[in-house]
Amino acid sequence: MSHCGAPIPEGDQARVDALHRLDVLDTLPEPAYDDIVALASHICGTPIALVSLVDTERQWFKAKVGLGAQETHRDLAFCGHALLLPTEVTVVEDATLDPRFRESQLVLGPPYIRFYAGAPIVTTEGHVLGTVCVIDTVPRLLRADQLAALRSLARQAAQFLQMREAAKVSQQMAIDLAATVRERDAALEHAAIMSREIDHRVMNSLQMISALLEMQSQQQKNTDAGAALRRAVGSVQAIARVHQQIHLAESGERPDATAYLARLCEECSRVFDHGAPVMVEGPVIHVETDDLVSLGLIVNELVTNSFKHGAGHVGVKLSAHDGRIDRLVVTDDGPGPPEGFTLQGGRGLGMRVVRSLARKLGADVSLCCGPSGHGAVATLQMRPAEA
Repeated sequence: MSHCGAPIPEGDQARVDALHRLDVLDTLPEPAYDDIVALASHICGTPIALVSLVDTERQWFKAKVGLGAQETHRDLAFCGHALLLPTEVTVVEDATLDPRFRESQLVLGPPYIRFYAGAPIVTTEGHVLGTVCVIDTVPRLLRADQLAALRSLARQAAQFLQMREAAKVSQQMAIDLAATVRERDAALEHAAIMSREIDHRVMNSLQMISALLEMQSQQQKNTDAGAALRRAVGSVQAIARVHQQIHLAESGERPDATAYLARLCEECSRVFDHGAPVMVEGPVIHVETDDLVSLGLIVNELVTNSFKHGAGHVGVKLSAHDGRIDRLVVTDDGPGPPEGFTLQGGRGLGMRVVRSLARKLGADVSLCCGPSGHGAVATLQMRPAEA
């Protein structure tokens, strides 16, 4: 009667897949597994001990003592039978008397196996990957404490193997994270390049507007219109100078609206030779460059309008909600708007610009007298962001 290998257990492919996910087959020896077989051999008093992992068509020894071979065909594996008993230690007291093994070439020839005991290595998912087994060349028995020790060593081997899988998952997560970081850095670099390009174009646009206004003021025969155009030139140049300071900083971060408007109002005071400084208050609010220029043009128009109408003290106050500008208020102590005047009804170029830019920012703008009936209060109220 010829030798037959162990039956293939149900769901064996899932078990093999679990073994392959570990990437442990054909790896170099490791002290943790070498210690297991050394202990198994010593505790059980056998010349041979193995950490055997059963693949599709072979059993491969992750650790071994007392045996020269690194693997055998699965059909010859005693451990193949142990796969069928995931909760027990498979014990063969005398292989020459066991019909499953007595015709095996491992019994009839080297290493002349007579005794075998294998404790299954079982994962937390219930897959039996192989065994921690001990082998002798003479028939024998194991005591209860030796069998218990063999089970403990098999559990230890299972833990080592699953730690290997966890380490592999962690390593892959680290690789994925590094790739994500690289992609993020590349995106940030691209955004920074785009931001610098936009800033450059904004500067060019402001310079072009300034040059066109200057040309129109020189050609204007009407004295009042020429003076208004020259004031517009001064306003645009003030915005351009402040914007250039932000552009040269190249921090890579969106500019702070409060700091920007403070510098803008300082430039406006200098250009229009206004004696008192404009007080700008507000938290740090980071905004996009395009929105910042619109805000700057609005504030510039309102502040210079206050200068024009004889205001001594001018203030700008910003408030924020959820990290975005919620409200901008410009106040002065001048004579205030004429009775019945509204920004919506104002026909001057400046008021039309303010209304247009407010719409672009998604805001409503209003103008009224101060609390005491003197001075002006211009309010830019942002509409709630759409959900």
